[in-house]
Amino acid sequence: MAFASTLGAQSGRVCHMFWHCGFVALLWEWFQVLADRLTFCNTWAVSQDYALYGLLPPPGNICVRGILTFVSASIKLVIWRDRCNIVFRGGGGLQTSWRR
Repeated sequence: MAFASTLGAQSGRVCHMFWHCGFVALLWEWFQVLADRLTFCNTWAVSQDYALYGLLPPPGNICVRGILTFVSASIKLVIWRDRCNIVFRGGGGLQTSWRR
């Protein structure tokens, strides 16, 4: 039972890091605007499932989906890199890494 609660706590932290954090929410809002402009569709919205797992991609042709997948993967890469920087080196967070 302790393993399940630890797993749930880790899942909650990952969810916060990739979705609920204030600065990250601004990144996903920016991504939503980009997706709206590239797909010419404002009915699709970035969901937590898309942000965390890439599920339910936006409508559009394969080229546009590829671009949006690349951009969202880049966002997640920067988030994860900065998380590791904070945990293992005690460095600055997302707001400082964008200035490098």
